[in-house]
Amino acid sequence: MKLLKVGSPIQCASLMNLPIVVLAIANLILVISLTSCATGRNDTQHIYTDLENQKKVAYLQKQIASAPSNGDLRFELVDIYLSEYFFDDAITQLREIIKNSPEDIQAYQFLALVLIKSEKTDYDGAVQTLTKALQIATNSAAVHAQLALVYSDMGNKSAAIQECETAVHVATDPKVAASAYLILSAIDREHASDDYQNALRCDPSIAADSSGVLTIPVYVGKISIFHVRDHPQWKYRLKQIDLEGSRTQ
Repeated sequence: MKLLKVGSPIQCASLMNLPIVVLAIANLILVISLTSCATGRNDTQHIYTDLENQKKVAYLQKQIASAPSNGDLRFELVDIYLSEYFFDDAITQLREIIKNSPEDIQAYQFLALVLIKSEKTDYDGAVQTLTKALQIATNSAAVHAQLALVYSDMGNKSAAIQECETAVHVATDPKVAASAYLILSAIDREHASDDYQNALRCDPSIAADSSGVLTIPVYVGKISIFHVRDHPQWKYRLKQIDLEGSRTQ
């Protein structure tokens, strides 16, 4: 083996090419790292508060892969995602349910609710979702009442009143009609007392409940905070109506 003298042209050329070699190795390491991250993303993108939920998600995902149109499996997945506050994943699953079962009105209602509860607070998306639901189920009092709540939160009083009045008109469930009247009493102060009395006639049991919780029927899963809507304006109006009633007695 012939030794090269220090400073020989061949050695100098090798040393000059050293940075290029190092750069190539660094790039290779970066590519490998990025590939590893990409392939392992499903395992690392979420931090679960309950490891059992992580196991359940893995199991349900395998089941759904075999039966992608099974809405019950996807609803179970939605429940877990909501319990972990993975809103985007819950929204994705609900949209898949609607895609596979476009006439599942509860899926639209639940999606609208989650869109509002999520970090993005997507009221416009909720309106679009419930409007699509009404194209399928025009006479769904529950959807009209839920849309009224969304409009009320958005500050669109006239649209909220219109949806409430429609809900009352088409309602076949007294509890839904009562909820619609309660929403009306919260946003239309001029007729609040009358609306409250109408709500009582529809559902006398609300007189014993001063919590201000409106029981708009939506998808009933495992997480109670997503089952009902708590309407702050209604709480205020309830107290006011009680005060007004005591003064007239």
